[in-house]
Amino acid sequence: MLFLIVALTFLLSDSEAENCVKLKPPFVYAFPGGHLNLEDRLVIHTPIAKDNKWLNVSISDQNNMIVYDYLPYLWLNMSSATEIKIELLNTYGIKIFVNDQFHRTEGHPTDDPAADYWKLMCDIDKPVGPFDICIIRNRGYLTTFP
Repeated sequence: MLFLIVALTFLLSDSEAENCVKLKPPFVYAFPGGHLNLEDRLVIHTPIAKDNKWLNVSISDQNNMIVYDYLPYLWLNMSSATEIKIELLNTYGIKIFVNDQFHRTEGHPTDDPAADYWKLMCDIDKPVGPFDICIIRNRGYLTTFP
């Protein structure tokens, strides 16, 4: 499977709308500034087909080794939603929110969570539209999309 590698070199502003990019799956997205910092929030928002079976969200390190893998397929199979928003907050663990609801907190799979998360990889069973990918730097609040 070929991945589109996207590297962003611009600095993100405080405006959430300016912090987002639209990418078509499957893709690999290099985090701005080289890595995801502590207290950064990664937001993934995409439309989904009602009969979609899986969505894969992975984060790799600088050597392209997957250090975090999240498969919200159970949620997708039980949902009649037409879109999904996944938020990962890099704090004392990885706090996971699905559609603005707290899902769970997972421990860090790496020794240095302040510097070891370099790239995001996403794929979906039945793509309907692009993924909105946002990085909210050093904030712990939930985000909203229009």
